[in-house]
Amino acid sequence: MKSRVYRKFMCLFLLSLLNFFMEKLGWSYDDVTNHREMTKLAISQSNITTFLGKNLNIKEGDVFPRYKYLQTSPSGEQYEPDSPFSNVNEGNYKLLIEVGSYFEDHPVYRTGNHFYDPTTGKKLTDTLYKYTAEESALIWGTYYVNNDFNWKKARDYFYYALSENSKDKRNEYWGKLFQSLGHVLHLIQDMGVPAHVRNDAHGLGAGYPEPYESYVKTYYSVKGGYSSVNLPQLTDYWDTKAGKGLAEFTNSNFFSRDTNFDNPEHQPQYSKPTVTLSDQESTETVTDAYGNSEEVTVRYGLGTVIDKYINTLYQNTHLTAYSLWDFDFKKKANERVYSLNDTIHRTYADLLLPRTVGYSAGLLNYFFRGEINLIPDDATGSGYVIVNNTDEDMSGTFELWYDNTSDQRTIVPGATWTLSISKKSSSNNKSENITFIKLTNTTANLINHR
Repeated sequence: MKSRVYRKFMCLFLLSLLNFFMEKLGWSYDDVTNHREMTKLAISQSNITTFLGKNLNIKEGDVFPRYKYLQTSPSGEQYEPDSPFSNVNEGNYKLLIEVGSYFEDHPVYRTGNHFYDPTTGKKLTDTLYKYTAEESALIWGTYYVNNDFNWKKARDYFYYALSENSKDKRNEYWGKLFQSLGHVLHLIQDMGVPAHVRNDAHGLGAGYPEPYESYVKTYYSVKGGYSSVNLPQLTDYWDTKAGKGLAEFTNSNFFSRDTNFDNPEHQPQYSKPTVTLSDQESTETVTDAYGNSEEVTVRYGLGTVIDKYINTLYQNTHLTAYSLWDFDFKKKANERVYSLNDTIHRTYADLLLPRTVGYSAGLLNYFFRGEINLIPDDATGSGYVIVNNTDEDMSGTFELWYDNTSDQRTIVPGATWTLSISKKSSSNNKSENITFIKLTNTTANLINHR
């Protein structure tokens, strides 16, 4: 049996050397490489380029200001910490989404909010560790009021990008919108890390890195190959309550370092995954913390990974290693222990990383899914109707805006309607007849739903 309390005290000396302000509650996939790779693949796989070009006339060559993540020094001066984007002042939508996916880990206090346990619906509550999370990744990433870069704020920035009077202000909000989406993608990607969905803190605030994340950062190239996920509600991408959310898939199918079979003191206890030890032993060469090599015998715990979203089983999957060698700490144990080695990590990455890309792409598609048009009302011969080209009912406020020749945007007087419009596949996806005052000296009209 491996004790988490023992592990904690093994790391006490390390913790004593760290400055409080540098400590980090939970490392996730590496923000410089892995999150950016997953985000790039998700953007490429999603429909965002087509949607922006067709519906908003935003092309790949269009650039918007990068929002600066300013902090205040002890002397009261504002500054932005060094980052891969320190010299980037503007970028297109692709780059700005990458920027957001990087900065979700900065400042470091944000990382404690990157955990969500679908079996309890709770935030990180791992009591052996030093800090307390503000909220779960699901709430932090969707509607939490004290997070300026989540789904709710992205929706707000979207509206302001469409409705602000000056073009410079609209461009500023486009930038904040795209960066906010990057933050949200980072959070859904973390649901593809077992420790983040099994209440298992790690990072400097916990005393040690997460082995699976370290393996992916060092040895693995992120790849896609999993289709963009399409779910009916925003929070479903985390948790559907039916096993189809990414957090559910990861929690029920994989172990983390401190939620393996021989960690009975970890809370909560998880009933899944279940494994059967293989009858066959393999001999593997391992290297200890001092660089010394030796051969050890290993039996693997095999289980069935179940993907309820695509209704697919992956049988006889390597899920844990049973050996006198503790792969987590690279040292011999007094008795056989369950731990996670590179064979396990590679298996996990093969299954988890394509899904993080598929769920990320699906989340982008979910954000940019509305499509409406304003057309003459042929049925009456006068006035107009709004057409819902989305396979989802719409109800709310619709507004008509115009741009003058100086690119100043203003709402058309009286052109605000509260409407309910049936989805595209219904028998009638058009609104009731609407009228408005036609203006002269305008260069564009825009209909908006919120």
